[in-house]
Amino acid sequence: MSKLLNSFIIFAVCSLSFTACFLPQDQGDDFEPPPPPAAAQFIHQNPEMGSVEILFDGGLLTTVSFGDVSAAVSLPQGDGAFAFRYAGAPSTFYESELYSLEARVYTFALVSDAFADNNILDLSEASPAPEEDQHWVRLINLSDVQEGRIFRGRDELVNLPLDDNPSAYIAVESAASTSISLSDANGAPIAIEDGIQLPSGGSSLLVISGSDADDSVRVNAVTLNIERLSLVEPGLATDPEEQ
Repeated sequence: MSKLLNSFIIFAVCSLSFTACFLPQDQGDDFEPPPPPAAAQFIHQNPEMGSVEILFDGGLLTTVSFGDVSAAVSLPQGDGAFAFRYAGAPSTFYESELYSLEARVYTFALVSDAFADNNILDLSEASPAPEEDQHWVRLINLSDVQEGRIFRGRDELVNLPLDDNPSAYIAVESAASTSISLSDANGAPIAIEDGIQLPSGGSSLLVISGSDADDSVRVNAVTLNIERLSLVEPGLATDPEEQ
């Protein structure tokens, strides 16, 4: 009986020692979790450019084609520059200034010469501090509609032409789901987008694109809050519809 008891005690001690090897170890007071990631997303609104590859510090982030709004690509915080090249081209056609990336979204639009000499618009300006029950929106008109009225639900938001394009941030009432519409100067509807989410404390970019001549004008809401985006790794498929 004594030998059996001793054997059981030895087995129990060994089992506890083995299990302890797999328990989480105390990281100590010096452990610091890695900083949250930054993110970058890209809007392609230049039909003459074809597919474009975007790089960060020489590494491929994503490829976008006309009409795409890419998913947000995860990036580590730190310094680096963005570069743009035509898909398959050996060299880039545009390289950005050096960025010190923080834990937020950096947004760029590929546009025609009418909106930017180098065809790249940096839309990464951070929104003002979040406010409860409010949502910050910023507008950019990449369409051929020169005069019009933009509504959030039934409330008139701003008139075209914008004072600045892109506009400054505008505070609107938050909404779980609402519509953004564009009408001409006489009130005739041109485009409407339903189901747009404007969460409290958030911010969005409202992109007006297309041509009134062929009824292709659209209003698209692009989220600017990193916590609301599903980030993808650099080099992976970044079309939101493929996620």
